Amino acid sequence: MNKEAALLNARYELKFNAKSSEHSTLRSWVLNHPLAFSPLYYPRLINNIYFDNYDLEAFHENLTGISSRTKLRLRWYGKTSNPNNTTLELKLRRNLLGWKISSKVEMKESSLENISWRYLENHIKNQIPKDLALHYDASPFAVLMNRYEREYFISANNKVRITLDKNLRFYDQRFKLRMNKSFINISPDMVIMEVKVSASDFDEAEKFTKDIYIQRTKNSKYVVGVCSILGY
Repeated sequence: MNKEAALLNARYELKFNAKSSEHSTLRSWVLNHPLAFSPLYYPRLINNIYFDNYDLEAFHENLTGISSRTKLRLRWYGKTSNPNNTTLELKLRRNLLGWKISSKVEMKESSLENISWRYLENHIKNQIPKDLALHYDASPFAVLMNRYEREYFISANNKVRITLDKNLRFYDQRFKLRMNKSFINISPDMVIMEVKVSASDFDEAEKFTKDIYIQRTKNSKYVVGVCSILGY
């Protein structure tokens, strides 16, 4: 996706955290909300590898609340650790408004479990646009892998999208030659709800969140995961 198309798809993203034990209650609250939500897709497992520079600049920018920040990740879906296709995504955020630039990366001839980070870097850069490759050059360090189960919901007026993420798992990648999916870090006890609306429909998000009973947070899953592996 080019920059112009990405900006046209910019949206507000509000995040809320709750204890894992509240998942069923929160799910029922969404489905019984006056905006009349229904499932949008089948639930699926999401996998991400997050990249940063060696000073963890993206992590620290997010942690300190800098309004303009970026985050780079490789994403795929399903239980496999050896996907045929992945997507490199550059997420950009300005206050509550977020958008992303993405590029498909085929992995048919490479196994994430068996190739080195250096090989993966070259493999990705051979397939992505030059402007995205520049961001990859600035953040080449594989820091974290996470996995979680996601459910998707959409309001009856098609303006508000909700995702519910549970069973978060984090894997430290910093000192490995290739992807670590065997040694899991202690993961926080949480379920995460994200509320997503287009830039022109923020009032719809306010309708949804005005009576919500759980805490709103600014932290991303990347920040939560890095805090987990650093022992914060």
